[in-house]
Amino acid sequence: METSKTELLRVAELETWNPALFRDVLKAAAVVNEEPDIILDPEGIKVVSMSPDHVCLVDLLLTRDFFDVYDVIDEHRGALNLKYLNKLIFNRKTGKLKDSSLKVTLKGETMIFEGSGKLSGRKTLNLLDPYEEETPKPELVYDAKVTLVTDTLKKIMNDCTVDPNIVITVDSDKVVFLCKNDEYLEENTLDKYDDDIINLHTEGTQKAIYALEYLNQFPRVLVKIAEVVTLEFSTDTPMKISADLPGGSHLIYHIAPKTWPGKPEEPDPHEDQQVEPAAPEAVDDPHEEPEEIQHIEEIPEVEAAPDPHEDQLSLGELYLKYYAEALARHTAEAD
Repeated sequence: METSKTELLRVAELETWNPALFRDVLKAAAVVNEEPDIILDPEGIKVVSMSPDHVCLVDLLLTRDFFDVYDVIDEHRGALNLKYLNKLIFNRKTGKLKDSSLKVTLKGETMIFEGSGKLSGRKTLNLLDPYEEETPKPELVYDAKVTLVTDTLKKIMNDCTVDPNIVITVDSDKVVFLCKNDEYLEENTLDKYDDDIINLHTEGTQKAIYALEYLNQFPRVLVKIAEVVTLEFSTDTPMKISADLPGGSHLIYHIAPKTWPGKPEEPDPHEDQQVEPAAPEAVDDPHEEPEEIQHIEEIPEVEAAPDPHEDQLSLGELYLKYYAEALARHTAEAD
């Protein structure tokens, strides 16, 4: 029997009978980057992408066991607009997607979406060329680890309204979420033995400050896909926020910390560097007539508005720093 041209073009096929979960997972990944690079290979679908401002990173893995049908032989990579995909496939008319299914076929660079039930119909979307080199996953050792109910974390973040930053502190028996300004203070404390805390472990007291710009969004999307989430961090290091998904899959966020208000800047390593003396200035000619001095009105200085991102650290730069420190330790141990 001859193989049709259509069958030759088909390079991947997957199907899920829980399209609502698939939709919500894609929405959660789009919080960090709406158009990330995705990888389809025999193990599953992978997304590891940095936010445009390099503050956050998303690590999404949907294993082959996440799907009811998964047939991918080779690796395929391209950029996909997740926000547009959600509007194209999952619009308001689809509702809760009960008794629906979604089949995705990759033919060449074209993704074909065919559904049943509320998703009945056929839509296509092209994979774009990859934007970036493959983003390496960060590998850090964290001193504090807290697993708690996702809805509780969502409510705590929603309560933080008086400042764009939040301070998170973990010690042996509690975790404290603190948000304050010069006039108001909002503090939420969860005891180790509260019903909302599943697990709490820390090596000493750990404390760091993060931007609510992202931390406010994460629980809102995670609450739809996972009942519990795990927070991991050390003092003044990036935070890892992870949620387990069916079939051994996961969705992980990494967010860079901010510098503490009023923290002095690190000294300039070139501050004591010797500078060659400047050439002597020319001596004015006493016989030369002076130029006419024109009166210029002084323009009042306008104080620039404070930059809310001025004290935000870059996740990429931090990981390069940690990598260099680990490499230096490894070299020293080898010697």
